[in-house]
Amino acid sequence: MQRANSFSVYGGMGIAVAAAPAMVDYINTIADPTQQVQTFATAVDFFGGASLPVNESWEGGVEYSYLFKSYTLPTAGFGTYTIFYDLNMPRLQRIT
Repeated sequence: MQRANSFSVYGGMGIAVAAAPAMVDYINTIADPTQQVQTFATAVDFFGGASLPVNESWEGGVEYSYLFKSYTLPTAGFGTYTIFYDLNMPRLQRIT
């Protein structure tokens, strides 16, 4: 089987289930006891990439993903906090 010489580019957006236990522990120490957050939560994920055949058997590519999550919660006597975290996830890949 011969692989065609083609360059591919892709991108998209998705919903991911993420766990950030250290962040959740911090939030739960400053949050009102009635507003505790769970370890697992949904987060938004944007991704994109490109790949290019190297020879008949190998293909190389690069991929980038950006995931973010925010928490908005009232605190006991201190107003409202919005806490945001994000992950930048670059990746080089080899596809056989």
